[in-house]
Amino acid sequence: MKNKGLLNKGFTLIELLVVVLIIGILAAIALPQYNFSVAKSRYSTLKNLTKSIRDAMERYYLANSTYSTKFSNLDIDLDVDYQNEESNYVNFKDGSDCELISSGDVWCGRQIFKKRMRYISNGRCVAYSMDTTDMYNKICQQETGMKGNQANCVEGACYY
Repeated sequence: MKNKGLLNKGFTLIELLVVVLIIGILAAIALPQYNFSVAKSRYSTLKNLTKSIRDAMERYYLANSTYSTKFSNLDIDLDVDYQNEESNYVNFKDGSDCELISSGDVWCGRQIFKKRMRYISNGRCVAYSMDTTDMYNKICQQETGMKGNQANCVEGACYY
């Protein structure tokens, strides 16, 4: 009689499998949304960096009536991994890179998970993916208000 009560304590193999299955389903639903949120956060950081550099370009323009093509001319402190003083290109420690364009635009990009994204200071977004339904293009679509069929997709990238 005493042994019978001990055998009934605990979970059966079927019950454990059901719990593991439910956890797996929840994880499968949550993981893509988590990845999208992380990618969007990294893109927002890239966008803020671009805007900061663009503001420095505007200050330089107000003082000199021309846009700078060198980062060394700008009054901004950058946490860079590599910078050539005479260059219009810089690499940052987080993997981002930015380029100054003589028209006053700033192009910044970075690898986000498996694909590269770029933000251009004139409000354009570039996803280096031809699949207009993936998370990279969805981020650009949210940022610009454009639909996937409105993107200009050429040579491995979609421009919004």
